[in-house]
Amino acid sequence: EVFPVLQNFLFVGNPGTGKTTVARLLGRCFQRLGLLVKGHIVEVSRADLVAGYVGQTALKTMEKIHQALDGVLFIDEAYALDNGGMDFGREAIDTLVKAMEDYKDRLLVIAAGYPEPMERFLQSNPGLPSRFPVELQFPDFTPEELLSILIKKADEAGYVLSLGTVEELEKAIIALRASDPKRFGNARAVLHLFEKIRSRLAQRVLPKLKSMPPDDVAGYINTILPEDIPAIELRGLVT
Repeated sequence: EVFPVLQNFLFVGNPGTGKTTVARLLGRCFQRLGLLVKGHIVEVSRADLVAGYVGQTALKTMEKIHQALDGVLFIDEAYALDNGGMDFGREAIDTLVKAMEDYKDRLLVIAAGYPEPMERFLQSNPGLPSRFPVELQFPDFTPEELLSILIKKADEAGYVLSLGTVEELEKAIIALRASDPKRFGNARAVLHLFEKIRSRLAQRVLPKLKSMPPDDVAGYINTILPEDIPAIELRGLVT
């Protein structure tokens, strides 16, 4: 038995580091441990919890909490709930804190976000620090890990990497991270890069298919060449 009772989590890390994926897995794990009846996950952000009128935010927040009972309520970019007391975000936080106590045996809450803003989120209500006793850090992926993710994605999609393509992919990932290091999306950015590669490959091969022998088509349309990898500039991908 890993946890004798449900304990809520803070997931702290940059975009694309796997926070949502791990939250989904935790729900399944706790369900198998017998700590959650369903183990499903309800993913929300500020827009799902905060309304624009007095009294509506608590209703919206409780609606999502009830949907998540016996499972996981995953709040992405949770720090966005606290807007310095200028709107109804604090009402959502207050409602959440009370519900975490009322349903402590039926609800696992995971609040996720970037490192510095999450510290401010914890200070927005005196009841929050004690409600989130476990903090998990999600470090950025290394270039080697990101390359493995991209290669795995390409393989799963049925693509073949030609000679020299892997080296060019590694260069592109390093350049992509350097182009905007503060907002780099880790695995998310690499998957976006992969979609750009697929698009460039399609633009390259489609005009040639009509004149190509049928037996050659399959290998041609599924082979990624170095020229299919977009250039990286300071503002990101260039098609």
